[in-house]
Amino acid sequence: MRNIDLEEFKMFGIHISGNEMNNGELRFRMTGSESSYIRVESRNAFGWQNSHYHKEQSEWFLVEKGEVFAATLINGKVEIKKYSAGSIFIIHPMVPHNLNFMKGSISHTIKYGGIQDWNASYELDNYLKDI
Repeated sequence: MRNIDLEEFKMFGIHISGNEMNNGELRFRMTGSESSYIRVESRNAFGWQNSHYHKEQSEWFLVEKGEVFAATLINGKVEIKKYSAGSIFIIHPMVPHNLNFMKGSISHTIKYGGIQDWNASYELDNYLKDI
C-alpha cells in the first residue's frame, strides 16, 4: 500500500479544503468534478443556513451525531423534518432546501449526479426567517 499525498489528489482532480464558518460551524470537504463529500460539525446551535437548490446534483445526508432539521420547498409547500443520529435522507435536484444543525451535531454529505452549482432560494429563506 502507498499513501497518496495532497499534490497527487490534485492530479486526480480531487481538492481537499476546510472552513470555519462565521457561526463556528466546521466544514471539511473533498471535491471532484461532479461529486463531493462534506463533513459538517456544529459546535453551536446556529439556526437556518442559506436556502438553495442544485440543478443537477442530489445530496445524500447521514446524521452521525445529534439532530439536524431539513426544510424543503416542493410545489409551493414547505416541509420541515427532524433527523437524529443514524438517519439518512436525500435531497433531489431542483428542490430548494435548508438545514439547521443542533449544537454538537455531525453530518456527512455526498453530492453527486452532475455539475456542481448553488442557486439561492429566497422563497424558502423568507418562509424560514421567523422560525
